[in-house]
Parts: sequence; structure tokens; C-alpha cells
Amino acid sequence: MNQDDLDNTRYRIRTIVYSYLVAVLAIVFATLARLLFDPVVGEMHPFITYIYAIIFSAWYCGLGPALVSLVLGFLCAAYFFAYPRGSIAVYGIDLQVGMTLYIFVGISSILFNESLRFAKRRAEENAHALAIKSEALQEEINKRRITEKEKEGLLRKLVNLQELERARISRELHDQCGQDLVALQLNMGYLKSFLPKSLSENPCTFKCDVIACKV
Repeated sequence: MNQDDLDNTRYRIRTIVYSYLVAVLAIVFATLARLLFDPVVGEMHPFITYIYAIIFSAWYCGLGPALVSLVLGFLCAAYFFAYPRGSIAVYGIDLQVGMTLYIFVGISSILFNESLRFAKRRAEENAHALAIKSEALQEEINKRRITEKEKEGLLRKLVNLQELERARISRELHDQCGQDLVALQLNMGYLKSFLPKSLSENPCTFKCDVIACKV
């Protein structure tokens, strides 16, 4: 196990311990609040302040701490404020109905907050998966853009090479044709030197002059 795993484990442990401590403190504050109202309400509504503690624990601490606070709230309310005090037994139809409502509201709050927490986790997981897919798609688009640019660069290089090759062939043809024409003109002049000067004597002299002028 590397250092990162140890740090993550310690962080999770601290978070769990903190959640349970907060749940217990919520029950403590609920008990103190009920003590403040005790001179007014007496043994009536012993679970009233603990319901808010359960709702807070379910919202802030999670499933385990909320269940712990539910049990602790029931024990504190029954022992300190329900008749007979000093016992966890609940007598009387009113107190039993209040206990039933307390358990029902507490479990409903826990289940409701857990469903919200589960939906939030699912939404975060879906958002994370969507972000990964979006990054992969963007990376694929970037790769295709780079590939297209490379293809365009290769095509431009190919066109440039073709133009250079055409220009080279044209220069070679031009030089070769020029050399052949100059050689032909020289040969025509050389042949003309062997022909008679007068056109009336030999018409080939005139033909040689015409060909030389065209070259």
C-alpha cells in the first residue's frame, strides 16, 4: 500500500469518525433543548427535539450515524423525559403513539436523505463518465485534425514536387531542343557552303537559306 492509499484510508476514517461524533453531538444538543422545554411540557412530547436531530444527522452525516442518532434519541427521550423517568420502557398510548411517529419520521428522513444521496452519487458518476467520454471525443477530434493537416501538408509537398519536376523537364527539353536547333542551323550552314551561290544554278541553296532562317 503506497502513501496515497494510506492517506485516503486515514481521510475516510477521520470522515467516518467525524460523522458519528456530529450525530452524537446532535443528540446531546437535542437533549439540552428538551431540558429547556421540560418545565413547560413536562412528560409530554419527549421525542420532539430528537426528531430534528435525526433529520439533521440523516442530511449531514449519512446512514450509519443517522441510525445511531435514532437509537440514542429514543433511549434519551425514553429515559430522561418519558413516563416513568429513569426507564426506557414507554407506557401510555400517547407516548407509544409519539414513539411510533418518532421512529416513522426518523426512518423516513433517513431513507429520503439516502435516496437523495444515492441520486447525487449517480448523477456525479454519470457526469464523470460523460466528461471522460467528452475528453476522449475531443482527443479523437484533435487527432483527426492533426491527421488532416498532415495530409494537407503532404499533398502540398507532392504538388510542389510535381511542379518542380515539370519545370525541370521543361528546362531540359528547352535546352535540348535549343542545342538540336543550333546544331541543325550549323549543319545547314555547313551544307550551304558546299552548294553553288546562285539560285539559278542550284535551288537547294535557296531551300537551305529558308530552313536556316526558320531555325
